[in-house]
Amino acid sequence: MRNPIRPAAAGKIRMRVIRLLALTASVLLYEHARSNPPNPIQQENAKEGTFAWQLVNPATDHEIEGYASLTSVNRGGQISLFVNTADPSYTITIFRMGWYGGRGGREVMAPISRPGTVQTNQTYDPATGLVECNWVDPFVLTIPDDPSDPTDWASGVYLAKLWGSQSGKEGFIIFVVRDDDRPSDVLFQFNRVSLRSKPTTTGADTPFTTLIVLTRSHSTGRTTVRYTQAVKVLGSS
Repeated sequence: MRNPIRPAAAGKIRMRVIRLLALTASVLLYEHARSNPPNPIQQENAKEGTFAWQLVNPATDHEIEGYASLTSVNRGGQISLFVNTADPSYTITIFRMGWYGGRGGREVMAPISRPGTVQTNQTYDPATGLVECNWVDPFVLTIPDDPSDPTDWASGVYLAKLWGSQSGKEGFIIFVVRDDDRPSDVLFQFNRVSLRSKPTTTGADTPFTTLIVLTRSHSTGRTTVRYTQAVKVLGSS
C-alpha cells in the first residue's frame, strides 16, 4: 500500500507544476515573438502619443471647417485639404489615431500656417437643392513612403486638426492612409459618409429641404467613381 501524499507536499507539487507550465508558456511565447516580430501597426501604436489632437474650442458655427479631396490615400500619394474660414490665418496639424499608451493619437506633422480663405465657389441645383462645394486653395499633402520604415505614416485613420488664429476655433478633417503594398489579415472599414451625415427633421411634410454634398470625382479606366466626402442635410427653418 502506497503512502498518501500529504496536503503540504501536494501543494508544493502543484506549485512546481504551475511554475513549469508558466516557464514553458513563456518560452513558447518568446519563440513565437522572435519568429513573428510585431507588425508595423503594432510598432507604430507602441510609440509615444499625445492628447493634443482633442478639440478644446470646437467650431460650432462654421468658424473653421474643411474637407479632403479623397476619403483615403495610399502611402506616397497626394491628398488636398480644403479649408473655409474668415480668420486671417489658420494652422493645420496632422495626427494619426491609435493606442499610443492610451492617449489616442500621435502627431505626425507639426503645425503649418496658411492664409485663411472664405470659400464661395459652389454650384446650386434648384431642382434637387444640391449644393456642391468646389473650394479653392487647398493644402496639398504628400504622404511619405519610406520603404525602410513601414511605420512612417502607417495605414490608419488620420486627423488634420484646424485652428483659426483669430477665433481660436478648432475643427477636423478626417482621412485614411492606406498601404496597398503591405498584405494584412485584417480589413477595417471606415464609414466616412455615415460619420459625416447628420440629417435633421424640422417638419413632417418637408423633413429635408437642402442637401449639401462635398464630392470628388475621378475616372479609373472605363469606370467613373464618385466619392462623397461629407453630407449635410438642413431642415426647412
